[in-house]
Amino acid sequence: MRKAKADGRRVLVVSHTHPKLTQGGGEIVAFETFRRLNATPGFEGFLLSHDAKKLPVRAGAAFTQPFGPREYLYGGRSFDHFLFANPDPNFARAFEALLAELQPDIVHFHHFIGIGIEALAMPRRVLPRVEVMLTLHEYLLICHHHGQMVTRPDLTLCTEASPQACHGCFPKQSPQSFFMRDLWLRRHLDAVDRFIAPSHFLRARFLAWGLAEARMLVQANPLPPPAPRQKPSPRPPGTPRIGFFGQISELKGLGVLFAAAHILAARGWPGVIEMHGRQEEQPELLRRRLERLLAAQPPNITLCGPYPNEAVGGLMAGCDAVVVPSIWWENAPLVVREAAAAGVRVIGADLGGLGEALRALPGSILLTPRDPLALAEAILALPQAEPAPAAALIETDPLSLYRRAWPKG
Repeated sequence: MRKAKADGRRVLVVSHTHPKLTQGGGEIVAFETFRRLNATPGFEGFLLSHDAKKLPVRAGAAFTQPFGPREYLYGGRSFDHFLFANPDPNFARAFEALLAELQPDIVHFHHFIGIGIEALAMPRRVLPRVEVMLTLHEYLLICHHHGQMVTRPDLTLCTEASPQACHGCFPKQSPQSFFMRDLWLRRHLDAVDRFIAPSHFLRARFLAWGLAEARMLVQANPLPPPAPRQKPSPRPPGTPRIGFFGQISELKGLGVLFAAAHILAARGWPGVIEMHGRQEEQPELLRRRLERLLAAQPPNITLCGPYPNEAVGGLMAGCDAVVVPSIWWENAPLVVREAAAAGVRVIGADLGGLGEALRALPGSILLTPRDPLALAEAILALPQAEPAPAAALIETDPLSLYRRAWPKG
């Protein structure tokens, strides 16, 4: 059994998947936290991720280490996405054995999908003095609709969850089921010492939901180091290039973007909108809506496919602007800070944590949410706009969380 170092702190970071398997913001942030821990004197970091069902299961092995000696992958295949419960009878024993071996001072959950909400209470059963932290990346604890807080089937914005309202979105689940779900989740959240909110907007939402203010801290997610800047690909003179980066989903505002593209085409705009991202697996409702959108793809939109995260700076640098027309209450989208690091103007919806991030970014353009005409006019005005000033990215040290002892409760 390992013992904690006398001269530093040992941190186990837990994530719902690994950036070598999927490219979402949560796993990128979790891995960057793990990387920084091991690059900083006085810290020792470990990473436990779910394998997102991307790798073959090894019989009899709860955890594997395909990516490195400090990185563990859990391959559980059964999971209750309503209660976030993990029915795997072998997980608790394996996780507690890993905790006993690693002896972390802190267990920082960046997610519980695939791992289980019950895991929040396990560290203290093994290590009574351990600190448990949870970063909230979206509103899954509040909203069963993938944590997006938009209604089904019409995707209108939702401002407050309740058993009856949630039953309206999911008629197969009774109001009583949603009431019991809420009690179940809150019971396990009692084990968390500190909740990390990447935006003030998300913090306010969870305070309204009932989390204790004394246990909630706002701190920006760490951004991976930029890759060496690549020379943008050449383009014909006078051809504006607008970039979209992220998951190809209607929740990211594709309907707004496509409608704006049609308006631009009708007005003779000579540019191109490049869409960079993956068409990840989506629920049937969103998949059908996405298929209908893509079937009517405007001619001035080019689907460029997925990109490695380390290439995002170079791709953005070749754009006149990056658009973020999301239609849900974004928390703290990394794409805004990535564009700022690349020195590119951002045009985005004044909505939730996205609007919060844009208001703090010099030169950004905020739009009325879900307004294709406003987006089209902002793109048309770009040649006449003042150049965006260089954005100084002031980042709070993410390891400061671990340098102090938080009061319990």
